[in-house]
Amino acid sequence: QLPVVIDGIATTERRYMCNIYMDRPENGYEFINKLLDNYGCSLNWVSGKIFISEDAPKDAVMLFTNTNVSEEGFAYATTPKTIRYTACSVDYVDERDNYTQKQEYVEDFEGIKKYGYKKLEIEGLGVTRRGEAHRLAWNKILTRQLEKELIRFKAGIEASYLRQGDV
Repeated sequence: QLPVVIDGIATTERRYMCNIYMDRPENGYEFINKLLDNYGCSLNWVSGKIFISEDAPKDAVMLFTNTNVSEEGFAYATTPKTIRYTACSVDYVDERDNYTQKQEYVEDFEGIKKYGYKKLEIEGLGVTRRGEAHRLAWNKILTRQLEKELIRFKAGIEASYLRQGDV
C-alpha cells in the first residue's frame, strides 16, 4: 500500500490496479503493449516465444567487459534532449466518481527550466485512480530525464540466451 493524498484527504492505495472495460474492437497486440507500458512492462517475442519483461530490480545475469565483447568495444551515447519530457497528462476513468473520464496533469518546474516545456500525453488504460495516474505521469517524466545514457556493444554467442530486460 502506498500513501496518497487525494483532494486533501490522506489515504493509502495499491501501487497498481487494472480495471478495463472494452466497448470496441482493438488491435490486440497494440492494446496489450499500451497497457503494459503503463505498468513499466513490455511484450517481447524471442525464439518463437512470447514473454513479458518488467522494469523491476533484478540480479545481474551476465557481466560484460572488454574480454567478452567485440574489438570495437563499448560505444557510449546519450538520448536526445528532445525526448526529455517535463510535463505529462494521463487520461483515466475515476472509480471514485462513477468512472467519469478525467485527466491528471503533472509539470516538473525544474525540468522545464533545464530542458524547456515538452509534454507527453498518455491514455491511462486500466488506470482508475487519480493517485495512480499521478504516479504514472511522474514515472514517465523522471524516466526520460534520468535514464539518458546508452551503451552499445556486440557480444558473442555466450550472450544469445539473454532477453530484453536482463541486467
